[in-house]
Amino acid sequence: MSEDHIKQILLAGLNAPSALNSQPWHFTVVTNKKILNQINEAMIAARTKGGSGGQGAPNSPPPKKLGLADAPVAIFVYGTNNLFTDSFDCGLATEAMSIAALSLGYGTKILASPTIVLNGEKKAYFDQLLQVPEGYSNVAVLIIGRNDESVDATAGASTRKPMEEKVRFIK
Repeated sequence: MSEDHIKQILLAGLNAPSALNSQPWHFTVVTNKKILNQINEAMIAARTKGGSGGQGAPNSPPPKKLGLADAPVAIFVYGTNNLFTDSFDCGLATEAMSIAALSLGYGTKILASPTIVLNGEKKAYFDQLLQVPEGYSNVAVLIIGRNDESVDATAGASTRKPMEEKVRFIK
């Protein structure tokens, strides 16, 4: 992925809307496989210690899905807690970057599970490693890579509930 494309993706996040134009985010772009693997290993260790990380029983191996260690590029999204809308605003920025990456022909995935370790007992270590300013906590990680045409993303995706169950029209 070119540096120009990464900058275009970041600009989409930087220009996302936020309450009172507070722009409560900080982004760290990581392409270093050693760092991504280190964070991934910390996530696996946390999961086996008893935290499920949202994937089934605490001590069961998670289903194989592409994740942090597989990513050529990961954008770590950090936010403040100055306004009650900060997490939401960071979500808008993350989604804007995802859409920008998709429009450039990349595949994306938004991860929330790394927050368990990035905001956990080793937060100070990971903040220093990822050059996070003081006062920020991890909200999400956007992983970006090449679209793999051999993968059936539709059939392999999580089952979605029907519109009739999740939407009401009031006339």
